Amino acid sequence: MIQKSLLIAAVFLGLAGFARAGTPVSLTHEWARLADPAGEVDATVRNGIVSGESAEFSKDGRYITTTSKSDGRTDQYANAHLTGATARLRLFDLEGNLLWDKGRSRGPIDPATGRPGDQPASGEDELEVATFSRDDNYIAAGGDDNKIEVWQYRDLVTREILAEPVLVKTFETRGGIDSLFYSHAGDLLFAGTEEAGKVEVFRTQGDPATWRLVHKANHGGTGKNGVNSVALTEDDRYVASAGSNHRGALWRLQTTRDGTGLITSVNMLRLATMKQATSTLREARFLPGTTPADGQRQEILAISAEHDQAVRLYRLQDLLDFGDPGAGPPPYLTLRNFNTSDVVGNPVEPLAFSRDGRFLLIPGKTRGAVMPAFLRFYETAEIVNSGPEPDPVF
Repeated sequence: MIQKSLLIAAVFLGLAGFARAGTPVSLTHEWARLADPAGEVDATVRNGIVSGESAEFSKDGRYITTTSKSDGRTDQYANAHLTGATARLRLFDLEGNLLWDKGRSRGPIDPATGRPGDQPASGEDELEVATFSRDDNYIAAGGDDNKIEVWQYRDLVTREILAEPVLVKTFETRGGIDSLFYSHAGDLLFAGTEEAGKVEVFRTQGDPATWRLVHKANHGGTGKNGVNSVALTEDDRYVASAGSNHRGALWRLQTTRDGTGLITSVNMLRLATMKQATSTLREARFLPGTTPADGQRQEILAISAEHDQAVRLYRLQDLLDFGDPGAGPPPYLTLRNFNTSDVVGNPVEPLAFSRDGRFLLIPGKTRGAVMPAFLRFYETAEIVNSGPEPDPVF
């Protein structure tokens, strides 16, 4: 899974001013919270503190959800609360106040240990990712215990935050969940699985009791082929996936609906495969639609590659024109200037476009003691063309 480069939830609200001004400025570090806010861990316990895995803003930008995992031990924590379900799903407001804190629902008892099979020491006590639904009423969270839990966190009428979230649906899967992405229409939830190497699609229309699995697509490849990331174009016509088997894939999404608009079936038709020789592909993200000089909408796909510290950019139209689902065109641009040493480089894992599409944000993870972590910004106006590699603006 994408081991997010942050061990805390950090909010950089200064980015909004940066985007409006269009000039590189210092970001404002508003606050930070430990992945385990319950207390200190004895300094003699190596790796005793819980690791943060992901953080995401709600669609209205008012709240942040985070996920975490334990380090897999049950008897060496100074804080007794860490000996139970230590995979946590949390909700913060923009001032850093913890609104609620939910442990992962316990799985079935393992007869060999007498403990739930998804608790510490099982290797499955980890929440990898959480995402807000498009209507901002639900949070879907997935992890290594082969399930996705969907929590209602807002009152559906008043829109107030619930004092305690309500678990409305649990999807059972085969293989841990590495990525989650709602369609822009909000009627489908896409999940990338780790061991199974599949993109699983769940219908999320209407009453949660009717939500169900409607499709599975094989990401492809051999060996470790976990699906680390799933993304959709804004019109929900195309799906991109990135995986641990050095492959990215582009799919056409096809849905069938009944007379009421309810989705009855889903199919993903593979259109192209982008292969890399050595790199685990970590994140796939589409640039919000841009309007170049010719007035035509141009959709850009960015895929991060961990081991060679690169982000590769593809034009959607080039992928559609290639015409071979087993292969794909080369990227039109590769951003590689992440190394500050000829010997050691910083792996690139997540990436993100700003919501207005003006900036591409790329963090780099520390590798070894000599390399600093970094966060770089590129103006998308500089990367939609196939010219020389641009310099980051910040």
